[in-house]
Amino acid sequence: MGYFVDVVALCVFVFWCEAKMERASSERPKLNELNLLKKPLNLYITTNGVHAEVHDGVVNAEGIQVQYLETKPPFLIKHRGDVLYLHGASFSSRTWNEGRPSILQMSAAAGYRTVAIDLPGFSQSQTVGREPGDKVKFLHSLIRTLGLIKTIIVSPSASGAYSMPFVVEHQNELSGFVPVGACCSNNFNWENFKVPALIVYGSADGPYISSQLRKIPESNLVIIPDAPHAAYTKKPIEFMTALVNFMDYIHPR
Repeated sequence: MGYFVDVVALCVFVFWCEAKMERASSERPKLNELNLLKKPLNLYITTNGVHAEVHDGVVNAEGIQVQYLETKPPFLIKHRGDVLYLHGASFSSRTWNEGRPSILQMSAAAGYRTVAIDLPGFSQSQTVGREPGDKVKFLHSLIRTLGLIKTIIVSPSASGAYSMPFVVEHQNELSGFVPVGACCSNNFNWENFKVPALIVYGSADGPYISSQLRKIPESNLVIIPDAPHAAYTKKPIEFMTALVNFMDYIHPR
């Protein structure tokens, strides 16, 4: 009799837990309903960010020597995921490490192993080698070699030539996609894209906002006020506010 009571109690408990989780899921707002600039950036991210140590390194991907910067969560901050930063044509990996705390450091303080790479063929790139013929294969090799898992890819401007075909082909290897005024979004079926996306533009981008990316079912469009095309360079706190709130949506604390 006691065994039967225990089994019934366990079943009731499991049912209660499942019902609670289902209710919480149904009560959770959709990504496109959120104002990702509303909740301010937590002070601990800027305070702890300055203590995140940034190291440089070199890795080989498809025969190309790729320069990169890397940092990890400081102190005992829990690791929540991985972030890969690409860069635009006029920038490099070091763009993400400007200022203190830098965007790299704040990402680490938010709980993420953070890597910024120099893409081959860009004006300020320190990466050695020609631009790869197969950008998807190159980026896939790079991510695997770096050991990044379920990555959030942040892709500004011209780096969309690398990120767009990659994220469409390798959706199951991503936890989020953050195009920042990114190019090359045409010719893809975004209606079937299953990865949460934060679509960022500076207000100066105006008429150049992609109508294609807005077709992503689980997405949020953020236009940073009084910001240029490279919004993160002039408005890093606003950019990080949107990014961290997006991260919290993907990986709830």
